Amino acid sequence: MNRFSNFAKPGGGLRRPVLMVLQGPVGGYFGSLVHDAEAAGWRVLNVQFNLADRVFKHGGETIVFRAEPGQWGAWLQTLCETELPDCVVLFGDRRPCHIVACDVAARLDIPLYSFEEGYLRPDTITFERGGNNARSPLSRRSNAYGPAFGPEPKMRPVGATFKSMTLAAISYFVVMAAGRPAFRHYRHHRERTLKGEAGRWILNAVRKGVSYRRDMRTQDLLLSELPKRYYLVALQVHDDLQAVHHGAGWSQERLVETSILTFAAHAPADTALVLRCHPYDRGHREYQRLVTAAARRAGVADRVHLMQNGHGPSLLAQAAGMITVNSTMALSALYHDCPVYALGDSFYRIDGLVAPGEGETGLAAFFAEPGAVDAELYHAFTARLRRQALIGGSYYLRHTWPAMTRQVLRRLAADGIGAAAEQRDVRHQAAQAANVVGAQFGGDPASAAEVVAVARKAG
Repeated sequence: MNRFSNFAKPGGGLRRPVLMVLQGPVGGYFGSLVHDAEAAGWRVLNVQFNLADRVFKHGGETIVFRAEPGQWGAWLQTLCETELPDCVVLFGDRRPCHIVACDVAARLDIPLYSFEEGYLRPDTITFERGGNNARSPLSRRSNAYGPAFGPEPKMRPVGATFKSMTLAAISYFVVMAAGRPAFRHYRHHRERTLKGEAGRWILNAVRKGVSYRRDMRTQDLLLSELPKRYYLVALQVHDDLQAVHHGAGWSQERLVETSILTFAAHAPADTALVLRCHPYDRGHREYQRLVTAAARRAGVADRVHLMQNGHGPSLLAQAAGMITVNSTMALSALYHDCPVYALGDSFYRIDGLVAPGEGETGLAAFFAEPGAVDAELYHAFTARLRRQALIGGSYYLRHTWPAMTRQVLRRLAADGIGAAAEQRDVRHQAAQAANVVGAQFGGDPASAAEVVAVARKAG
């Protein structure tokens, strides 16, 4: 079994609620979360994986995982059985290390909360129990969204975030790369070299600039001459983990080709199709040749447009419908009364909220008749969304962090997270008993884990 590096065990019984913090977003928010949670009375177990984690997420009781990825699950389970955290928090539930953490937490009956980029951007972050997007606890049943009771939380504008997010990302990846010799087993969920990334972001800026005037002409044409007579395809970052894991096999390339071919066969002849690139993916993927070839093959080259730029809200407000794998841009579309067809799985894929159907068959029907947005259901859904999943603020704007963490800790308290001291002692004794039981079962960790889970429920 691997040792827990730099891990100071507390003396005596456990008297404070225990928060285990895994990887966070780029930048310093999780470091602020650790500090503020400690100040609020939590004991914080700060698990780190690379040098950037150590620099930007310091504080608490530091635990460094340096072993090979295949050992992470057993290592984490042992740590959880020993320290009995009241909950685990992380950012991005589909990162490889966090997929394992979700499984371990479920096995040991430990509440797990996942942060993610805000479902409604740019003024919110997402914080949910169990997971995000397709794993969100938001109900998929339309009849679960009745009249909203009580005031909705206020989400104040936070200001521009792109520059601060870019600087945070650059800083994180530079430090992570510098620390590779000391963390040689670490594998990031997006393996990209600094040199390669620099080149792609330069290319991103070039493509944005070169296509800007053409895209603005296209946008003016769509808004003035084709209102409600064009469909918008919202492309996502090609390696977005939510699209990869919950996209039902739909890559962005497949989305491009299928959308064009289905549009040509089923959309009214006086309509157009607009494919809008994700602004963060312009330098990483080039779709122009694919779009041109597919449109020519389908005989609709004069009706299909690829845009590197474009004002999303304006385009959505005049679109006949939007197609995506599972982009959160769908919520903006629904807000602008634009029907949505989602090919992948997502938290908003609810009967009556988005267009019905599966795959190419449903897409063909959507092009022929996109339907209308159920405004009452949309407002009920977003009211629940704001109460249950969203917190005002930004991971990349420091002045919003204290208020964000206060909201996080309030939600944990509202869920009953943080046991009384007597219950903590009972659980600690249960963990010690589990070690004895595990030995009697030939060292079977699953048997020991069952004892811990039963003790938690009893406690």
